[in-house]
Amino acid sequence: MIGSQSNEWNWNYSGDTLSMCFRLERGTIKVFNTHYKIRELQTFPSAGQPFCCKDAELLTAYQEGLSELGLNEDGCLDLGINAVACERFVRPSAPVTRLFFSFGDGAVYPAGSVVTVYTLGRQAGDCLVLEERDSDGLARLMLLNPKLDIGRGLAVTLGHMIRVNPAILCSFRAYSVKEAEQAPGLNGRRYA
Repeated sequence: MIGSQSNEWNWNYSGDTLSMCFRLERGTIKVFNTHYKIRELQTFPSAGQPFCCKDAELLTAYQEGLSELGLNEDGCLDLGINAVACERFVRPSAPVTRLFFSFGDGAVYPAGSVVTVYTLGRQAGDCLVLEERDSDGLARLMLLNPKLDIGRGLAVTLGHMIRVNPAILCSFRAYSVKEAEQAPGLNGRRYA
């Protein structure tokens, strides 16, 4: 589904799930359910709250980054709306930097960039940068893979927020999983 500026976009709820309602030009209403339940929210948009300029700016940045993955427009819109909801309304997750290798190349990845992080268990997680640095100095990411086992019995799924030290971020698939399996960590470091 493609939206245009003349359409009405509003945040809403569908049962216990945050959703986006689209009123299309021909009067049809479409409901898009995000990945987020009410219990996961820190900020609660009021039912019918309009999709604002800040939301639109974030969506544009996120869709630009996601388009580089070769996703179709519907796929970019789906992940983009989830990313906006995650950044604006979802309760920040606990920092998990200690569960990742420090393969980072020192580059700065602005919001909308697609990056990869590598777990100590030698798994690659592809993420969308939601925020370059939050108030704690951590990068806020949204997982793009169906699932990522991050270690210590913890796993995250598509759409989950991950907060880590920005120094561990790598450009999208900078290392193969095979390289990650063979490496003790860039310069032998890992974050404690």
